[in-house]
Order: sequence, then structure tokens, then C-alpha cells
Amino acid sequence: MDGDHMDVSDDSIKTRDYNLIGGWLILFGLSLLFSILSSIGYIKSTALLLIFGELLKYKSEHSLYVREMMIYESILHLVNISFIISIIINWVKRKRKMKKIAIYYILFAIFFALSELVYSIIIDLISVNYLLSTLFQVILMTIWIIYFARSKRVNGTFVN
Repeated sequence: MDGDHMDVSDDSIKTRDYNLIGGWLILFGLSLLFSILSSIGYIKSTALLLIFGELLKYKSEHSLYVREMMIYESILHLVNISFIISIIINWVKRKRKMKKIAIYYILFAIFFALSELVYSIIIDLISVNYLLSTLFQVILMTIWIIYFARSKRVNGTFVN
């Protein structure tokens, strides 16, 4: 029976068998759900405004930017939806590359938030609350990047 025993030391166990969703990943999954719903709602409402366009006919010093910014943000929302679908597919398959895709998605989300901030500055609709809110979003997203880069849970969940 000497050859039948297993080595169960900590060195031989590289990863635990983690659930597909658990720990802090639950919060990330919920944020993906809310983000995709928000993007779908934005695209739907923007499409209606662009098609029927009554609200875009008003004249102001910034009306030139409104239509272009709505189209730009719609494109960003489509990219957002594509990222989330890719994350979900790789999440379900427990693919190791999901970690990198999630980090790229978060970097994209930071770019998205900062581009909206720049637009608000251009049309002079910036407020201290909006600036602080965007700063808070960027800090939270940076924490998610660190989590995905260093987490044992993430490494143990996405193993294929």
C-alpha cells in the first residue's frame, strides 16, 4: 500500500475547485448585469431620439455636439455590450483568458467614464458632484483591475 497514498501537501494543490460565481465575483457579475441593461436602455432611447429627433431640433450653442455625442456614446455602449457578452461566454466556460478580457473591459469602462467627463467639460455642464462621481468610479474600477490581476479566487475559478 506504500504506492497508493496521495501527496496532499500544500505544494501539490495549485488551485481549489471554486464555484463559477462567488466571493467578490458576485459583485462584478451584478455590475455586468446592470451595465448591459443600462447600455441596452441607452441605445434604445437614443435610437428613438435620433430617428424621431424632435428633441434634437432645439437650438443652443451646444446643439452641434448633442447628436454627434449621442452617436459616439451609442457606439461605446455597443462595444460595452460586446465586451460583456465576451466576458459572460468566457466566464461560463471558465476560460483563463476571461481574466484579461475583464481587465480590458474595466480599462474600457475607465475610458468611457473619462470621455463622458471630457464631453461635460466641453459643453460646460460639469459640476463638482459629477467630477467626484467620475473620480470615485475610476478608483473603484482600478480596484477591480488589481483584484483581477492578483486574486487567488480569480486564478482558481478560471482554469481552462
